[in-house]
Amino acid sequence: MVLFVSLCFFLCLSGVWTVSKKRISRASAEKLFMQGSFLLLFVIAGFRGLEVGNDTPMYVSYFSRLDGLGSLSVSENRFEFAFRLYNCLIAQFFSDPHILLIISSLVYFGLLYKVFRKISVTPVYSVLMYVGLTMYYSSLTMLRQCIAIGLCAIAYLYLMEKKRVRFVLLVVLAGMFHTTAYLVLVMLLFSLIPYKKNTRFLYFAIGLICAAFFNVLVQVVVILVPKYAGYLSGENYYIAGKLGSVIKAGIYGSLYLIYNYLYRRYGEDTEKNKILYFTSLMGALVTLASVQGAILSRIASYFNIMFCVAIPNALSWLPDRKKKYIWGSMILGVLFLYNMIILFLRPEWTGILPYVFWS
Repeated sequence: MVLFVSLCFFLCLSGVWTVSKKRISRASAEKLFMQGSFLLLFVIAGFRGLEVGNDTPMYVSYFSRLDGLGSLSVSENRFEFAFRLYNCLIAQFFSDPHILLIISSLVYFGLLYKVFRKISVTPVYSVLMYVGLTMYYSSLTMLRQCIAIGLCAIAYLYLMEKKRVRFVLLVVLAGMFHTTAYLVLVMLLFSLIPYKKNTRFLYFAIGLICAAFFNVLVQVVVILVPKYAGYLSGENYYIAGKLGSVIKAGIYGSLYLIYNYLYRRYGEDTEKNKILYFTSLMGALVTLASVQGAILSRIASYFNIMFCVAIPNALSWLPDRKKKYIWGSMILGVLFLYNMIILFLRPEWTGILPYVFWS
């Protein structure tokens, strides 16, 4: 716990130092912060012990049974093809499961780094939101889904450029790591819908109706993909408890409302802003649906990751510089308070404690 509390304080102090630099030297300070923070996040996640993370022992056990590409059929009914091929390729050259964790963390944070650097107006703020929202803890447990999330985040970049074929191909690849990623294909439909600020309430109302029946949709998905049936029973489905789901729904719902307000008031109708709006809407609604079952919050992760870009970009639209800092400080303050409450009062929700370095 001390490690992650220290990480939060260190990144916050480093972030404040970076944004306080004069305009001339801020670019180099920002680059240093991004490289240093991602290196730190990578080391903690990639060099963790083999028992750190709720799902990590499962992946370690699977990798330990592999003997190169000849083991492609091992756990064929449990894991998706691309993930099995990925593991077998690593096992072809390495037998230590630590290498799997290191390479997976390198891939995921490499993809995330590219997204933050390319489309976030304030990438420093994006990193702080990523940590404050406790998304970082997922990278220490959801190994194959994090790779899928990273691929989907890159796919959004192509969608913002209207390169829809590339978007579909990347999402399909992500789905071959974790089947739930195929749900991101719904964004293809949203990219074809002309966003109109005066119809945003209609989109939200339709979304609320869909969220109310989202649990039914998940039941249908499980019928089509039976291997995920275990997620709908026992502690897996309610892993964070009803309280945790309600708190998350409140946080992401509030972030959506902030983005919606700033977009309506100050934002330009660009393709990038439209995609960020719809990912925010989807993230908030699926997180709301997760109150019916906390495991659904994992599905919301494909969309919620873009809040780390949407909110900093929206804050940059504020014409008053002082308001930017006030809004930004208030949002980060709430998020890191949420983070600290979880670490101190509900550490089991992180799924990564106790943490050990390389074991």
